[in-house]
Amino acid sequence: MIVQKSKSAAYLLLFATGWFGGHHFYLRDTILGWASVLLCWTGLPLLLCLMELPTLHRRVRRVNRLQLADYHGQVDPRDIPQPICRRCHRHIGWIIRRSQGRAISSNHQLVRWSRTLWRELGLIPPAYQDPHNRDLLCPSCSGEIPPVASQEAPEVADRPNVLRLGTGTLLLLIGLPMLYHGALQAGYHLAHMHLQWKATPGVITYNAVDQVTHHERFGLDSRVSYQPQVQFRYVWQGQRWSMGGSLAQEPPYYPTREAAQAYLKRHFPIGQVITARVNPEDAEQAYAMVRTGHNLPMALLGLVLIFGGGVLIVSAPRYALPMGA
Repeated sequence: MIVQKSKSAAYLLLFATGWFGGHHFYLRDTILGWASVLLCWTGLPLLLCLMELPTLHRRVRRVNRLQLADYHGQVDPRDIPQPICRRCHRHIGWIIRRSQGRAISSNHQLVRWSRTLWRELGLIPPAYQDPHNRDLLCPSCSGEIPPVASQEAPEVADRPNVLRLGTGTLLLLIGLPMLYHGALQAGYHLAHMHLQWKATPGVITYNAVDQVTHHERFGLDSRVSYQPQVQFRYVWQGQRWSMGGSLAQEPPYYPTREAAQAYLKRHFPIGQVITARVNPEDAEQAYAMVRTGHNLPMALLGLVLIFGGGVLIVSAPRYALPMGA
């Protein structure tokens, strides 16, 4: 079975992975694909993607035409006829398809003869059949299909590849919850406990890094990590309060002090204005910020599953079956 390339999948890959040439691998251009991977840091592949955007559908059609010509090695892509007249060019894909075993007649095969050889042998000029089974002559083309007796084509129905559609749908159903949980819901239960607290402006007055020693449960080994800590000041009901300690979402542990300091410098520098959450029943209970957490590996895995499922769905090949089969 010939698996034709999908224009939708090509455009999807262009938008998703075009900055490093992922769509080139889909279109079987490995040389251009690896060149894009090596040069992705320069931004040149992204510029080429923008230039290729209006003509990508033509490239997909050309690749499909070459696949049909190279089906089972019966025809070398270099031997594909180069039609001159517009009518022959319009039906060239259908011509090659019929010549690769999908024709009604078993004698319908591609003949790679030049016009000069046709004249020397005293044969009729090269000809082909259009999709309506009409024998058309094309004296300007070389190496076309000789005419055969027109026959009634059986009715066929295009049916999608159920395996690919089912697999793609399953990947989407798995990937969407993983992306939602990884990007938004990880740590949500920690923040939800304090969403009912009142918001008030505050300012970071002090930050530091604490060294924490973790002892193994079974054994004498221990390891050291570093946890960011903040102290902030806020005003509630006309009174100034000061609070220090953890955030609503517990700050991560870092293997080095420099990494923990970089976290504080990026998110909670001294003097940073924040939104503090205060317990209305006890003003001494407050958190510097209520943020939902994220789980980056799970979110990335969800994206991969969604992307893979989408590609399987849009690129599911269609095959012809007799009506009623």
